[in-house]
Amino acid sequence: MFQWWTGPVVFSVSPTVLFMVDPYMTVSDIPGAAGFKHAFDLQSTVGGALDFKTSVNVTRHQSLVLDLNATYFYYYASDPYGGIYEPDSHTFIPTVLLGYSILL
Repeated sequence: MFQWWTGPVVFSVSPTVLFMVDPYMTVSDIPGAAGFKHAFDLQSTVGGALDFKTSVNVTRHQSLVLDLNATYFYYYASDPYGGIYEPDSHTFIPTVLLGYSILL
């Protein structure tokens, strides 16, 4: 975590490296093949997250917080099974948090 303090405002940035170990995706009941079920093995991958947070002290006992976060993973295609497979894909999850806190 990297943090900067400028009077009543605090900024922080937190980069994170994430690992997806032995991921898989289970598929069931695909169109035209009722009762089909198979777990597609995916390759282990590395992802990441970045968190940016700003906290502002409004008064001595109150503060406002803005937290922006982004998480990303990339998945490689699985091996084919019965002519179907999970293609390359990615997951991107952005989040925004607004908060108010009372400091005792």
